[in-house]
Amino acid sequence: MVDILSSVLAKELVTRCIAITAIFSIISYFIIRRYQSKVDNLKTKLPLLFVIFGVVILINILYVLSKNT
Repeated sequence: MVDILSSVLAKELVTRCIAITAIFSIISYFIIRRYQSKVDNLKTKLPLLFVIFGVVILINILYVLSKNT
């Protein structure tokens, strides 16, 4: 029973992380393309994107783990 639950949990977690990573990549691509000519502005936007991405992934992992325990 525990193996089935952990398998489902892992599958859901991986699926969510892949979906969030894909969405983040598309959004990042368009933001980088938009600010490509403004190099100074891009230097401040890019780290912020990765911080937001990290927080979203962390919240996603915590949500999935708390939902299934």
